[in-house]
Amino acid sequence: MSISNARLEPYPAVYHHLGRLKLGDNWQLSGTLQSIRQLRADSVLPFFYFWGVFKLEDAMISLKTFSKSELARRVADIAMLEGEFLLRSGKISHRYFDKYRFEGDPLLLKPLAQAMSSLLPSDTEIIAGLELGGIPLVTAISLETGLPAAFVRKAAKTYGTCRAIEGQDIAGKKVTFIEDVISTGGAVTEAYQLAVQEGADVLAVVCAIWRGERELTIQGVPTLPVHPVFLRAELER
Repeated sequence: MSISNARLEPYPAVYHHLGRLKLGDNWQLSGTLQSIRQLRADSVLPFFYFWGVFKLEDAMISLKTFSKSELARRVADIAMLEGEFLLRSGKISHRYFDKYRFEGDPLLLKPLAQAMSSLLPSDTEIIAGLELGGIPLVTAISLETGLPAAFVRKAAKTYGTCRAIEGQDIAGKKVTFIEDVISTGGAVTEAYQLAVQEGADVLAVVCAIWRGERELTIQGVPTLPVHPVFLRAELER
């Protein structure tokens, strides 16, 4: 891979995640990394990190394997907020679960994707993430499993391809939905209808968290299996 005049200082995460890796202010790469110019004498960087480009998995982030209970605790710690929040219903709540906080944290996203991958039906051919929260999850699971990912819009766009489901042709394919948090399953019902219209065989929905008050059932599609990593109670202990 060729990198021309790439500068490394925009990557402060390296400082944070790798104590043994120290980057100076004036690193520059040229061509195929055959020359390193303006190398600071006090900088230390193992040679194997420089094969074409940094391997993010190895060099940028050191990931730990969590037990299920530890992962649940960490998700709850980062996503459960205290304060005063206006809910969609118009009511005021002093607690709010901000799901995007754990979806945006790579130290949680990867182990969560691994846990969700283990719940996929074995005959899944395509995984389809629901807009918006299912998109980072389906991408991470696709990287984890090698399965192709599709992206389900809330409605078909009115320009270009005018498609509701992007990324893959799902007609005749066995599809598993990927969602972040499910309470009643309204979004899943709508996605199911869109997928069936395009000729897909929807096998199940795998979600990170089931926050519903009742049994694992999508109200609009009661026969669709639901496979959550966590139940609401597991995050509220």
